[in-house]
Amino acid sequence: MTAVAGDPLRALLEVDAPEPPADFESFWRELYARSRAIDPAVAVVARAAGSGSDRVVSDVTFTSLDGVRLGGWLSLPARGPVERGLVVGHGYSGRGRPDPELGVEDAAVLFFCARGLPTRGLHPGIPDHMDLHVLHGISARETYVHGGCVADLWCAVSALQQLVPEAAGRIAYLGASFGGGIGALVERQRLRAHRPADGQQHQLRSCLMISVMVTPSFSSTSTTSPRATKRLLT
Repeated sequence: MTAVAGDPLRALLEVDAPEPPADFESFWRELYARSRAIDPAVAVVARAAGSGSDRVVSDVTFTSLDGVRLGGWLSLPARGPVERGLVVGHGYSGRGRPDPELGVEDAAVLFFCARGLPTRGLHPGIPDHMDLHVLHGISARETYVHGGCVADLWCAVSALQQLVPEAAGRIAYLGASFGGGIGALVERQRLRAHRPADGQQHQLRSCLMISVMVTPSFSSTSTTSPRATKRLLT
């Protein structure tokens, strides 16, 4: 059965997923293992614009798969202890600054940019325009840029744990649009977040905002605003 735009929900729910390639699981688990093995070598560059009475924001950089150096912003509570962590993705237009308000006062939040995308993920050889980025390396799964972007998310979790060790074990991910799609690839594998110092494994909880387009659009997907951050972290 094939899904068609306009089908009722019941018909859509009856659509079976295609059979995956025989080595589908092993490919993603190997990518995960390679990403896990990377030392993110986090560097706090400087205090960033956006710091205020409630949050302290810093420019940070970290290393991802294949030595790609990425940047982002770490936002910490100005007062009180850190109780949890949150990694935040972005849409296909990239990210130029951290979100001003997520309503997570006790969380250490890492806003990162995926490889090739503005402003902190720009990298030589990877196009920064969505129409070209989405096709970059698509001829083979080993070279497709979205695999690297998935690794970037896993390495961002490592980076946050290195920056704020007390958040280990309670790290969630929030992704909308492009970030939701990349997060879905992580969620599909049901892999565990990195092992904290207590030796126990903890699942990386995800809140994914994914739009499915049935009409032409000038973006890779329609824009969806994150609305469930607090629920995600409780």
